[in-house]
Amino acid sequence: MVFFGEPGRDGKRGPHTNLWNQAKKKTGLETSAFTTYAYRDEAMIRTIAERVEAFYEELERRMAMVMAA
Repeated sequence: MVFFGEPGRDGKRGPHTNLWNQAKKKTGLETSAFTTYAYRDEAMIRTIAERVEAFYEELERRMAMVMAA
């Protein structure tokens, strides 16, 4: 995942913005109804959900070990 930050002190974004715009154009994302922020938020939600699921799986495993003892 790549998160592009806010503009610098000069009010301009760095050179990575041009690369991002080129990537959007090549993949067809420039016409997408979603914004960059929507993609970022979706990625974060999925990452958190995976970590929460892994946590609960480990918790269940440990509880099963305790109950079996």
